[in-house]
Amino acid sequence: MMIRYTCLILALLTPLTLQAEPIDAQARAEALIAAFKAVKAPHEGQALSAADLKANEAAFLALDGFLDREALTHAPITPHAAHFKPEQLSAFKALFWQTLRLVAYPNSGAFFAAARYTLTPAKPSKEGFDVALHAVLEAEDLETDITLHWSRDGRLVDVSFDGASLVLDYRNQFGRVIKDKGVEGLIRALEAKHAQVTGAK
Repeated sequence: MMIRYTCLILALLTPLTLQAEPIDAQARAEALIAAFKAVKAPHEGQALSAADLKANEAAFLALDGFLDREALTHAPITPHAAHFKPEQLSAFKALFWQTLRLVAYPNSGAFFAAARYTLTPAKPSKEGFDVALHAVLEAEDLETDITLHWSRDGRLVDVSFDGASLVLDYRNQFGRVIKDKGVEGLIRALEAKHAQVTGAK
C-alpha cells in the first residue's frame, strides 16, 4: 500500500516538474526590445503630444509585463532592508518603481531605436536564462555589451552593462546614501529625482 501511495505522489508531482519548460529567452529579449521601441520620447526638449502620452500609457503597461517588479525594487536594498520601517519600505518601492519606469523606458526606447545590435543565444543561469547582446550606437561612438538576466518564468530581474550589474550598482548607491543620510534621506533623494523627470516643481 505504501509503495502504491508513493507512486501516486510521484505521478502527481511529475507534471509539475514537466511544466517548468525553459522559456524562449532570446525571443523574449527581442519582444522586450520591440516594446521599448514603442515608447514615445520627446524630441529636443519638446513635450509629448496628448496622443503620444496616451500611446505611452499602453507601451508602459506592456513593458511592465516583462519586468519582475518585486525583484527589481527589493534586490537593490536587500542588505539594507533592516533599516527600513514597513511604511518606508512600501514608499521606497513605489517611488523607485515609478522613477525607474519614467527614466528607463524612454531612454531604452531611444537607445534601441538608434542602435545596431546583435543577440546571442540564451544561456542558462542561476536565476534562469541570460541573453547577451552587442550594441553599437554610431551617433555617440559607443559600443557596449548588454546582458539581460531573465527568471525562469520569463521576467527580467537584472541587466548588466559591460559586465556590471544594474541591481548591484543601485545597491551600492543606495547603501552610500543610507549610510550618510539614512532611509529618509534616500527617499527624499528619490522624490527629487522623480520630480525632476516628471517636471514637477
